[in-house]
Amino acid sequence: MQRLNFKLLMLLALSFGVFILALNLKKDLDKFNKDYNKLAENIYKIKYNVTSHLQEIKNSIIFLHYNNDNIVEKIKENRTFIENINYEENYPKTFNLISSFQLEYRHFEELTYDFMRKNAKVKNSLTNLKRSIKNRDDFSVEYSTKLIDIVSEFMLLNSSFDLKTNIDKKLYNYFKNHERVEESSFELIFIHIDLLYRNIPQLKELLEELQETRLIYINEQMFESLEKESKVLRDKVQLKFYVVLFAYLLSIVLILYYIDKSRKDTQNIIKLKNKNEKNLLFDDLTGLLNRTSYSLDSKDKNNSIILIDIIDFNKVNSLIGYEGGDFLLKDVAKFLDKRFEKVYRVGVDHFAILFNDKAIKELVSISQDLLSQLDNNKFVYKSIEVPVSLNIGISNIQSYLKNAEIAISKSKNSYERVNVYSKEMNEKEDTLKNFSMLAKVKQAIENDKIRPFFQGIVDLQTKEIVKYEALVRLIDENEKAISPYFFLDITKKSKLYPEITKIVIKKSIEFINLRKQAVSINLSYQDIIDSKTLEYIYTTLSNNKEVASYITFEMLESDEIDSYEYVYDFIEKIKSYGCKLAIDDFGSGYSNFTQLFNMKPDIVKIDGSLIKDINTNQNSKNIVEAIINLSKKSGIQTVAEFIDNKEVEQTVLSLGANMAQGFYYAKPEDLLEDIKKGKS
Repeated sequence: MQRLNFKLLMLLALSFGVFILALNLKKDLDKFNKDYNKLAENIYKIKYNVTSHLQEIKNSIIFLHYNNDNIVEKIKENRTFIENINYEENYPKTFNLISSFQLEYRHFEELTYDFMRKNAKVKNSLTNLKRSIKNRDDFSVEYSTKLIDIVSEFMLLNSSFDLKTNIDKKLYNYFKNHERVEESSFELIFIHIDLLYRNIPQLKELLEELQETRLIYINEQMFESLEKESKVLRDKVQLKFYVVLFAYLLSIVLILYYIDKSRKDTQNIIKLKNKNEKNLLFDDLTGLLNRTSYSLDSKDKNNSIILIDIIDFNKVNSLIGYEGGDFLLKDVAKFLDKRFEKVYRVGVDHFAILFNDKAIKELVSISQDLLSQLDNNKFVYKSIEVPVSLNIGISNIQSYLKNAEIAISKSKNSYERVNVYSKEMNEKEDTLKNFSMLAKVKQAIENDKIRPFFQGIVDLQTKEIVKYEALVRLIDENEKAISPYFFLDITKKSKLYPEITKIVIKKSIEFINLRKQAVSINLSYQDIIDSKTLEYIYTTLSNNKEVASYITFEMLESDEIDSYEYVYDFIEKIKSYGCKLAIDDFGSGYSNFTQLFNMKPDIVKIDGSLIKDINTNQNSKNIVEAIINLSKKSGIQTVAEFIDNKEVEQTVLSLGANMAQGFYYAKPEDLLEDIKKGKS
């Protein structure tokens, strides 16, 4: 779930990044459009003015009296437009053409000024010729016809002129060679006629050259280049836009997908949790409520209990086999379930019936009636009638189940099949046993006979030992290792228990320093709420910071925890030193699933009761698979306990467990002592 939330955050960040990219892309697009429009507008203005410029020149030819100031104005305008075009790096080819246009335009200006000068001479000569002839009213009388024709032809230039217009050379030569110029006025007329004759061809040549200018062609190339270069830019911008759009849409789709996946995963986890919790409440063989359900139902109530024990059930198994034994247990379960509202299977051959505050006398009556009915009931398996006898223990004193078991143990030593628990039953005997064991523990502490035995935990993929669990042992006078089952609970009621915890921690760190391998150390809730024990743990970790990361503290998430605040504070503190947290015997109790995510363990150790028959028990397999899947989703590693054969190993491996522990790999050994003695 945490990984899924991380992906969602990353996708939201990506979506925001794409949004920022889109804004930058819009800015680029706006700038591109602005530059393109400005450049296109200037190129168009240049083309328009060059065309107008040429038209002004034509007008100056057709109407020889036309003012040359219009042409000069067009030259100034074009210069302004050309100079106002700023270089844009996005249009290099277009600006190369603009440079060519500028060079061509300088030549075009020079030709234009030459044309204007020639044009001014022609206009001046025509004006003076017209004025001279007008002043000679007798012109047609005094001069020859040919001269009149020549002058008249020149005069026509005032009203009609184009590139085809020409002066008759023969008339001009006649006029030049045969007429005598006697008067100064006629000589002036001839000078103007001669000037027109010589300048008009040059004017026509200049006009032709101006009309053949490459400016229009270059201008069209500028337009074409601008369109091509802008198309490339536009395509790039569009490609970026489509990429950004696709990335944005993809991020939105992925965000919606992961939101939906997170919702579905949460629903599946809740369903799986509910299913597993339901499985944890019922016995898979008989269908009755199990010991976990009993623990929940009997908590904080004034209860009474009838505990039923099938006498010599092991002999029944020997007689009809384990399948027959299972058949008998199911038959007895049906027999009890029909008669009582709540029946629990609390052991292999133990059934409990829970009552709310019934009197002992009534419970005894119910028990005797139950024995009578059972004696009259026949249990037949494969044509074999199986005799079933019961011992019954009754208790209305907490702890109900434990006390009822004591009552049953008393009935095994007497002829009574129904026994009621009383405090006097075992108080004296237990007290003597406890004093004896406490003396042994005290002596063991003084003589350094409390030792951690180390059992290897293997990586299921490599089969290599990756860490050890420190299991406390008491070494007796015969050098025999005594299991904590026989002394640890007794010491919890004395001042000796904290000393045992300190010894295990101290020797485990000593082992880590020698072997440089990780070690798991078991702690109880009693350790966590004991201020002196906590002070010792934190001081030891502070003094051994270099190996703190090798330590995993294992906690049993059990019913005895009445305040999780102490637990959370402890977890936070040890993790600050680099230590890890493991939950031991996970899956054995109802409340594990409720607190798992709050405790945030690094490792979950799956209870051996679920592992030992996982290859043949489908219900156990389903529960273990659910635990492993939930752990994976939370980034928690899993250890399967009680592995004692290849089949069980293969099953937990196929379900995806990370590590395994059990006699199949290694037994608990006194490795620290072996190292000290040079054996390892």
